[in-house]
Parts: sequence; structure tokens; C-alpha cells
Amino acid sequence: MSTPPYPPPSDVPPEGGSVPAGPENPAAVPLTPLLSDDPAKVGDFWLDARLVAAPSGIGFAGHDSGNTPVMVLLLSEGASNDAAARDRFREVATTAAARWGEGHPDVVRAQHGWARWEAAAGDPDSAVTALACVTADLGRLLGADDPSTLAARHDLGVARGQRGDFVGAAADLAAVLADRERVLGRWHPDTLLTLAEHASTALETRAAGEQVDRLTAVLPDAAAALGTDHHVVLRLRAETESLRCNAGDVAGGTAGMTTVLADLVRTVGPDHPDALVLRNNLAVQLSLAGRADEAAPLYAGLLGSQRRILGPTHPNTLLTRINVAFNRDLLGDLAAALAEYDTLVADIGRALSPDHEVARRVRMNRATALGRSGDAAGA
Repeated sequence: MSTPPYPPPSDVPPEGGSVPAGPENPAAVPLTPLLSDDPAKVGDFWLDARLVAAPSGIGFAGHDSGNTPVMVLLLSEGASNDAAARDRFREVATTAAARWGEGHPDVVRAQHGWARWEAAAGDPDSAVTALACVTADLGRLLGADDPSTLAARHDLGVARGQRGDFVGAAADLAAVLADRERVLGRWHPDTLLTLAEHASTALETRAAGEQVDRLTAVLPDAAAALGTDHHVVLRLRAETESLRCNAGDVAGGTAGMTTVLADLVRTVGPDHPDALVLRNNLAVQLSLAGRADEAAPLYAGLLGSQRRILGPTHPNTLLTRINVAFNRDLLGDLAAALAEYDTLVADIGRALSPDHEVARRVRMNRATALGRSGDAAGA
């Protein structure tokens, strides 16, 4: 296990000990040492000891670069796609929260992580509700300018965009961007990430072109500050090229997306969330540009990755299947497209509901395909 570049907080207990009670820790928390195969660091947080463990996941006590104590919850492999495992891990989180005390900042941070998971699992409605509560609680406990509060506000804006509320998302993210620039600085990775998310809410062609110019102007300084291979710089580049397509330059945008995707695969791998998003966006743009033959293998690879990582019933997996059927129609294989649409309707009805937005999109695409074929009655 690697050694942190600075000592852990002084209140991390020896083996079998507990964190002493105090103003920041209202109840003593029994801890156990890290195991040899536990990670030393998760994201921006160093892990110090185990708090609680269950088949579905583990809770760790840790600290950030400022030695602020945190609680980190990690899911076991496959648990994120298992509803029963999520329920069990919710109980683990509740147990850990009880040990730390209601209203403790780390408990709310853990709730923030849970809300982000709801969004990642394809439930932005639940995520928006939870993130609104988390944002209010963190603001009350830590202050409006605390990085944790700003992170929750950022995620709330993102979740609103995932829910389709692009106007609300744009307003939220614009406000967070201004506050992060003021508190963290213009070139902080979190500030630049909010910039990328805010730019992505530009849907109209003119607005997309303006955002391309905005991000293009920022990228050289961002790369100088963070490094050309930093994941936030790559995210900015990916967003720039996606917006370039939306602004009308599909050839330039898809060429740029291909280059960025190669860099993402090289640095973080093809299964990183940003790589999955870009793989989807590139396939969609190629398909819409009349290059369905180029999009087909991209969709096939993406669908395989999503089934393995997200699960077969995740909304993003189902949306890719819709795009695969649409692309087959463009390639002239109407029968295969209709067969996939029919299978999708049944699968979505079982996994989500017949009235889910994804199901409505399938029915609309199926009707459009039949209409183009001249089968108005079937449509």
C-alpha cells in the first residue's frame, strides 16, 4: 500500500481503536485497520481505517488533502446494478450515519454520495430531490462557500439537466460557476468541470457555437494549469467537439471527438464514464450525419460495455439499444430495427414501466420507421 505524502490526521486510532468523541465527532466510532487489498486513496480522499463492512460495500474513515475527516462508502463489484444490494448498502450507510451522529457533516456528505449514485443509476428525479436536501443541509452546516456545498450544488444542476430541465440546469450551473471561480479560482479542476457542464446545456445552434468559442479560448490555459492529459481538460475538449457538431460543423466535430476519445482511452480507459459518454456522442453524430456504417461498430462496442458496467436495464443501456435500432433502419434493415423496437418495449415494460420516457421514445421511433417505409397503418 502506498504511503500518503503527508501524515494522516492525529486522531486516527491505532488498530482496534476509535475516533475520540468531540465537537466534530459526537460519538466514538469503532474502527478497524485497512486490509492489504484496500485502496490507499479513492478520488481525492485518503483512507485511514475501516468503519463498517458488508457484502454490498465498505465504509471507510478517511481525510482529504486538508486533513478534513471524511467518510467514504465503496460498493462491491456488481452491487451498483443490484437493487437488493443497493438496499442493503443503504442500511450500511444508515448504520454508519448512526455511529457518526445525525447532522454530522460527514453523514450529509455520505448522503450526497448516495444522491449521486441515484443519478448514475438512471433516476435523476430521485437524485434532484435528494440533492436539493443535501445542498440545503451542507449550506447550513458548512456554509455556502464550502467546497462540499459547491459540489452538491454542481451535482444538483447536472441532475436537473439529466431530468430534461435544461433551463434550470443552466441557471444552477452558471451560479455555481461564478461561486467556484470566486472561491476556488478560475483554473481549479472543479471550476473547469462546472464550466464544461454549463456549456453542455447549450442546445440551440447559435448558443452551441458561442460555447465552442468560449471553451476553445479557455483550453490552452486550462491545459497549462492542469496538464494536457488531466481528465478535466479531456472533458473540456470532449464537450467542445460535441458542441461543435451541434453548431453545425459535424465533420470537424466528429474528427475532434475521435481524437479526444483516443486520448481518453489511453489515459483513463474505454470504460471511464467520460469515455462512455463520448463513445455514445460520436456514434450518434456519425449516424445522424449519414455515416451509419461507421456508427454501427461503435454502437456495438458501446452496448457491450454498458451491459457489463451499467447492466442490461440501465436507462443508458436501453437508450443505446434504441440508437442501435435507429441506426439499423438507416442502414436499410427495417425488419431488424422493428424487431429490436418490439423487444425493447417488452424489456422496458418489465424493467422500468410501460409509461417510462424511454418506452415512449421507442414507440415514437418505431412509428417513425414505419412511416418512412410507407406503412402508415402500422405506424
